[in-house]
Amino acid sequence: MRQTGRRLCNLPIVTSNYRELNAVRRQFWQIGLLLALGMGVPVDAAESFASAYISEFMASNTRGLSDDDGERSGWIEIHNGGTATINLNGWFLTDNATNLTRWRFPGVALLPDKYLVVFASAKNRTNDPAHLHTNFRLNSKGGYLALVGLATNVVSEFSPKYPKQSVDVSYGRVRGEPAIHGPMPRPTPGRPNPANGSGFAPQVVFSRAGGGFTDPFGVQLSSPASRTVIRYTLDGSLPTVRSAVYSAPLLITNTTYVRARTFQDGLLPGPPHGEAYLKLSTNMIGFTSTLPVLVMDTFGNNVPTSTHGSFVYLSFFEPNATRKPRSSNSRLGDSRPIPRAALPHAGLKEGANGQAGNLQKTSLTNPPTLTTRAGFHVRGSTSSGFRQSPFAVQFVDEFNEEQHLSLAGLPAESDWVLYAPNDYDLAMIHNPLVYQLSRDMGRYSPRTRFVEVFVGETFITMGSTCSQKKSRSAGTG
Repeated sequence: MRQTGRRLCNLPIVTSNYRELNAVRRQFWQIGLLLALGMGVPVDAAESFASAYISEFMASNTRGLSDDDGERSGWIEIHNGGTATINLNGWFLTDNATNLTRWRFPGVALLPDKYLVVFASAKNRTNDPAHLHTNFRLNSKGGYLALVGLATNVVSEFSPKYPKQSVDVSYGRVRGEPAIHGPMPRPTPGRPNPANGSGFAPQVVFSRAGGGFTDPFGVQLSSPASRTVIRYTLDGSLPTVRSAVYSAPLLITNTTYVRARTFQDGLLPGPPHGEAYLKLSTNMIGFTSTLPVLVMDTFGNNVPTSTHGSFVYLSFFEPNATRKPRSSNSRLGDSRPIPRAALPHAGLKEGANGQAGNLQKTSLTNPPTLTTRAGFHVRGSTSSGFRQSPFAVQFVDEFNEEQHLSLAGLPAESDWVLYAPNDYDLAMIHNPLVYQLSRDMGRYSPRTRFVEVFVGETFITMGSTCSQKKSRSAGTG
């Protein structure tokens, strides 16, 4: 183990092998979480999905999306899979391989990771970028469909022809594996394609959930369906048809992030699923806290020092209580853990010594109450230059799309803020106090919780307050 000279908030940062969760010193911060608001057909390998491409289309639409006239017709969805905005002016859509300039796009910009829906209605409208219509209709009996670039080069196509289409069933590309496409019983025009349900392989089952561990163990991957192939990765990347095939239990000896996905003939790939296993060093086995604990594992990557985002895997641990047996003659007492927030509803009260009702402290050897992928970056203008800058955190799913989850008893949201102590409010009392006063007066203010955080390659503990950004659907706490 070696130590670096970098310090955050006068807390020593100890750098060791990132495969162990290790803390040499413990100091409490307050971190504020603010509440705010023909299946499986590979496409020509030459096709690129790092730019605009046809992600989904529907040829026979009787109950789905309506156009600006209130009528239903076929539609074509374009997705920008790149990192830069694309101006589609001078691009084309066509249903004829011998006429690549069949219908021309007007000047419309497609932002990164966004979607554009064009109605295949034969109405030929280009004056309103929000309601575009091609000059052709899609053939439900099967046909050719392509997106053509400025140089009349085919950028994305279904060739030589897409199969016969079913009524009100779209045809789209698989998320994370766009070279594979097939029927989508749940059409999603203008949104990411589904990754599970009818027509998809089942999700991989892990024999052990993620969390902390001390001794090596084996993880078995399985599928509830027969004749499936499980492919997995250990580097955090999304499993694809080129990933390793699972054939025997995986021996976990150090911190490891396992992601897996099922592939089955006749079905589209199943939903990806991952579990992170965090090896605890010996000095962390006895670690406890009276606060919830958030572990932010970067798997060896540096903690961000700017507004440029980084990937992080979150594991949230809460103080638990043990349920008392329902009656003295019960054969087995119910020993399931109860989150602290649920104690009043469970008939348990915390005494002055913090131990009444069998109340326990947070321990990293217990299972986490929440795990998720996330992105995080330095937040703020002036505060970004503090000794410990605050972080903005966004929960994301397996495809890096934002997802809303509840944390520390706060309403579900995707965007969160972690505030650390600073020279203006070392006690971290001012903001939570004013927020609470605002809520007591019936006005909106961010909701906060105090949590302890381990963040980075090798972890520091931060006594801090956590709060959410306001969401469109969230109420005032």
